[in-house]
Amino acid sequence: ALVVDDSATVRRIIKKVFANSIFNIDVTEAGDGQTALDHCENGEFDVVFLDCNMPGLPGTATLERLLERDPGVKAIMISGERNETRRRWALDRGAAAFLYKPFNATDVDRELHALFGLSMPQLAGIEPMKLARTLPTPSAPVEVQW
Repeated sequence: ALVVDDSATVRRIIKKVFANSIFNIDVTEAGDGQTALDHCENGEFDVVFLDCNMPGLPGTATLERLLERDPGVKAIMISGERNETRRRWALDRGAAAFLYKPFNATDVDRELHALFGLSMPQLAGIEPMKLARTLPTPSAPVEVQW
């Protein structure tokens, strides 16, 4: 995965979220849109997590350029700003999904399962979306009852 965000702290947090994913995600980082485009020129990524709001080349323009180069690119737009117009624009332009920060490993897993046509695993008959609403936050201790 290529993670594109102008904040090194956010990139570090996203890597921690990925560490809790059921997917084994090898991460390459980019701090801006142009660097992301350069990385995509030199390597193939299964998925690109792309921040909407960045100085220089914003995520929306980066998305358009990525799609021009490769219409099949799987880009998941991410944003800390709750903006339905931007979310709809990105999805209409070809983004595969849109996540609002902060998101957790269950959100990532759900989107990756959908993106690659995989079935979400079910735990003890619990629906995945119901499970996502009941899982503790990553910083909270996890109690397992058998």
